[in-house]
Parts: sequence; C-alpha cells; structure tokens
Amino acid sequence: MVYVHRYATNYVIIYKNKKGLQSTPGLFLCHKYHIPIDNTLKGCIIHTMNVLEEYIKLFDDVDADEIYEIMIDVGSSVQNDVETISQNFVAGCQSQVWLEGRDEPTGWEFEMTSDSFMVKGIGSIVCKCLSGHTTEELEQITFYDFKDIAKHFSQQRKQGIQAIINKCKLISRG
Repeated sequence: MVYVHRYATNYVIIYKNKKGLQSTPGLFLCHKYHIPIDNTLKGCIIHTMNVLEEYIKLFDDVDADEIYEIMIDVGSSVQNDVETISQNFVAGCQSQVWLEGRDEPTGWEFEMTSDSFMVKGIGSIVCKCLSGHTTEELEQITFYDFKDIAKHFSQQRKQGIQAIINKCKLISRG
C-alpha cells in the first residue's frame, strides 16, 4: 500500500511497502508529475487542485464584486487563437464559448475563447486545470472537483463550467 500525504507547501511524501510502489484501486500515478495520487477524496490530480487552490484562497479573501473583477481581468488577459466554428462551440454556456483541444506528449492541452471576458476568465481556469492530463485522467475529473470555486458563481455559470468539462472530455475521447 502506498500512502500519499500532501502538506500546505504542496510537497508530497510517499511511503511504500516492501514490494515497492504499488497500484491500488484508490491510487493511480499522475503521468505528468509521476506522483501517486489519492483518488478517494475526489480531488484526483494534484495539478488540478493546486491551480484551483490558488483561486479558492484568493476568492475566500475578497467579496463577490472583486471576484467578478478578477475573472474579467483574467479573461481580458487570455490570448489564444481558438477558431469560432461550430465544431468548437460549447453548448450549455450562458455566453458563446468555443473550445479546442490538442493531444500533446504531456497530455491534452485545452484553450477556449468567449464573447464575454467573465466567461473567458472562468473557462480559462477550467481549461488550465484540465490541461496536461490523459484521457483516462480527464474521465476521473468531475464538477465536484470545482465545487469550491463554483460556489462563488451563479447557477448559469456553474452549468457553463460543467459544459466546458464535458466538452473537454468529449474532445479527449476523439
């Protein structure tokens, strides 16, 4: 059995038994960072959680108006060349959203654009969290992993987060 302990510094300490590093149903190896991840707590991938934790801490320290300003700033700073074609369109979002994914040697890379800076900011965070993972790892990620950041947004924006997650999974499946 492998035990993984995460500390506030994001260091991971790994303990292994006499047989060496083993795979169990609750654990898998993150292909990008080569670290066993405890999947029993629904926060399945360290990279995803680290990106989210940055924003969760930031959002917990500011009021609702500042959260929207932050998201608009994030959205206005995102520069990408996502084609606004029907194949890339994300259905189920409040605003118009287009998303592209590329299968790279280090995992899937996702980019999105929107006609709204607010949505573009939220979507870029979701894409950043989902990028760098294999198809199998993406299948393990759910809206539940984003619940601590989603609680700051309206129901329509939460549905948009789910739609972006679904589109990324759909792209990764081919």
